[in-house]
Amino acid sequence: MKEIFDNNAHYAVQAGGHTAMKNWNVVQDGVLIMFTHMSNASYSSETDTITLQPGLTWEEATAAVESSGVAPLGARVRDVGTGALLGGGISYLTSEYGFASDMYKELDVVLPNGDFVTVNADNEYSDLFWALKGCASRCGIVTRYELYPARTGTKEEKNYYGGVITFPASANPDVITAIANFNSVEDPKAVLLTLFIQTTNPDGSTEAVTDVYIFYHGSGFPDAIFGELLSIPSTSQSFSAISYYDMLITFPMFPSGCVQFFGGGADFREATALQSIYNHWWNFTTTVQSEILRSFMSYTPLTKTTTDAGNARGGNPIDPPADGFISINFGVMLPAGVTNVPDSLESARQLLLSQ
Repeated sequence: MKEIFDNNAHYAVQAGGHTAMKNWNVVQDGVLIMFTHMSNASYSSETDTITLQPGLTWEEATAAVESSGVAPLGARVRDVGTGALLGGGISYLTSEYGFASDMYKELDVVLPNGDFVTVNADNEYSDLFWALKGCASRCGIVTRYELYPARTGTKEEKNYYGGVITFPASANPDVITAIANFNSVEDPKAVLLTLFIQTTNPDGSTEAVTDVYIFYHGSGFPDAIFGELLSIPSTSQSFSAISYYDMLITFPMFPSGCVQFFGGGADFREATALQSIYNHWWNFTTTVQSEILRSFMSYTPLTKTTTDAGNARGGNPIDPPADGFISINFGVMLPAGVTNVPDSLESARQLLLSQ
């Protein structure tokens, strides 16, 4: 790192290698730091912590320690890498434990000047430790994560209930209202992830569906939390008693080999605002549908228990709203083999983000 900065060289860092964002974890005429061979994960009952190296995906990390009945907080998509921690990280357990980075105990970090340091909440690098809960890749390169675990059970222990319910796009106004109203009782054991998707087929036709992933840390769905959503007519439902590992692999992996663009934001839990955001995304999607393979947007309601749990562990730079919010993710996938982004698509994407 010292040589890179002394020579003003371009560089990129690749951890789990999940992202297909153009120019994100690759570099032209520069140095690519890859963690492919740093992929160990372990749980220590003596320290009650999980240690991860940065080359893992979350499925690999979770599978490595599940026999001990614990899990690291990470992403909700199995092939996302550990880099998710540096952006805070939203997991299926966030309402119970806070952001994934709130579970840090200690990190090993290479600084821009080449120094190798260990950071935690109590040593001379406590400010860097706090910043690394949300500063993405701008504060140093992490080579070891030591994390407090979540008590989730083994693969054989079906401590959760849930699955996926699919709606036609015509139901989206009702689905969005249900999302805004979801979990008004602030039960940290309830989880919901909504994925609005439109896919463009090779013949130019399109398919639009909405998949809602719902889970509860218990034996069934409390009606006061899930009843409104489940009352909306759907095209399919699939629910069962599952383990945390089962939950993690429920969400499908997107096809590899396609350039993607990704963005995110947040808004308050208010149906009119969420419908307006959805309308902007839908207008964007239908405008550019002939140039893309897939457009998607997700809504994840997070309760005030998320903020409370994080604050109990020292807080983080994300500083989320105290009363809960909706996490919003937006992505576009180009057809296989298309690597150059049309100017019209990029202009439309920037307009959407500005809206």
